[in-house]
Order: sequence, then structure tokens, then C-alpha cells
Amino acid sequence: SNYAATLDDRPGSIGTQTGTIQLYDHLKAVKQRRVFPVYKIDTLVGDNRLAFAHIDVEGGEIEALQGADKTIARDRPVITLETFPKSNTTKHRLLLEHMERLEYECTLLDEVCGWGDCRNLICTT
Repeated sequence: SNYAATLDDRPGSIGTQTGTIQLYDHLKAVKQRRVFPVYKIDTLVGDNRLAFAHIDVEGGEIEALQGADKTIARDRPVITLETFPKSNTTKHRLLLEHMERLEYECTLLDEVCGWGDCRNLICTT
């Protein structure tokens, strides 16, 4: 994956975040890009035990979870996820359905975690 390097030069940049973010689609045409490797959570965790994961990947939460199938099945960690229950109801519903298939129960926290209707889900077994 990659993102426009010019984003790192802006005040309050997303320099510590990764990926092409939907909010920055207009920057896809920017020629200077930074390329970085993308790893599955299963690969990153390996044989270590995962007790807690906060997944905030700008709309790619389901894909991140799919890359953690083995780790989640083995360790059953507490998982928190960012979601937009009002402005992106479809993705929010799909995320809840995915967690239900993993046999997790999720609670939506009524506090803003970013902008708009961003909320965190706390999911446990």
C-alpha cells in the first residue's frame, strides 16, 4: 500500500497512519508516494499471545480482522474497533455481523473517538 508523501508535511499530518484514506482520495494523483509493506495481524503476532487489539484502520477494520483469523481463534483477545454507526451504517452493520460470526459481543461506547459520529466498539467473548 502507499499514500501521498505530501500528507506528512501538513500540520497534524497522518504521518503515523498508513494506507490510502478515503478522505484523501483527491491525493491519489500525487506523483510522490511512499511505499510500505503491509502485514497480516497473524504474521505480526506469530506465536506470541494477543490479549488486546485496538483496530483503527480508516474503514479497513473487517479486512484487518480477516488477516487476524488464526490469532483471534487461538487467543480470543479483547478487541476495540472504530466505527461510524450513523454516517456509514452499512459498514457498521457488516462489522457487527463479522464480530458476531467470530462469537464476540460488542458494546458501542457513547463517546466521540475522532470526528463526526466516530465511536469505538468494545468486543469480548
